[in-house]
Amino acid sequence: MPPAPAEAAQHAAAVFVAEVISVQALEGHRGSTIALRLLTPPGALKGGERLGGPEFSLTTGPTGGMCGVPFRSGDAYLVYAYESNGHLSTNTCTRTKHYRKGGVVDETAAAEVETLKSAGFDGQGVPGGSSVPTVDDPSAEPPAPTPPATQEPPPAAPPGKPG
Repeated sequence: MPPAPAEAAQHAAAVFVAEVISVQALEGHRGSTIALRLLTPPGALKGGERLGGPEFSLTTGPTGGMCGVPFRSGDAYLVYAYESNGHLSTNTCTRTKHYRKGGVVDETAAAEVETLKSAGFDGQGVPGGSSVPTVDDPSAEPPAPTPPATQEPPPAAPPGKPG
């Protein structure tokens, strides 16, 4: 059984929510390379600098009893990734799980993200690490508009003096 969310995140190289763009089998039945697009919210909760941008990849082992996560294109996952040979990877022994399947967000996974945020894994610093620019989640509500900044005009020069 995997450790609790905060403990698992502490030991992970990166924790994030991303949508699967594609799944490509590795040669020799050694697993798959997964192309992902980071979603915001919630985005990278830890290790965003390791992702290299809003679109990135990671690997997983073979599925069918070999610890590989059976990623599906179009679905989104809460991923706990570790570093293996200089690349991010994950497996079924981590807390990696579906976050959004068929357009429906899994309430348990969403609650786990909130648990991680409340434990300080928010992508903004310790213990979560730095964040990375993200691609908006099309199912998320748009942010509230930001009011325009107001600027005061510079003070007028005293009479008789050049401005």
